[in-house]
Amino acid sequence: ARGWDWVCDGMTLDAYGTRVLLTHAPEPVPPGVVNIHGHLHNGAHHGLAPEDGRHILISLERDGYKVFALDDLLRRAEQPAVALLPGRVAV
Repeated sequence: ARGWDWVCDGMTLDAYGTRVLLTHAPEPVPPGVVNIHGHLHNGAHHGLAPEDGRHILISLERDGYKVFALDDLLRRAEQPAVALLPGRVAV
């Protein structure tokens, strides 16, 4: 088979007591949700996502193409209460 088996705009999961939204570009999230995203290759949000502890940027260039464990990433964020996002699939 060629190409992608599965593509989505974003996905939500519950991990380590936190609701996590995984997206390519930063997305607005309500309190209680952490958005882990990429898209900003130079490693700065530049006003595209608030620096509020709920948006975690993974920049391959900035981070030296490292692999991060999800629990380590979530330590960078607030640990708010879990909230549901309409239209997202929880896995």
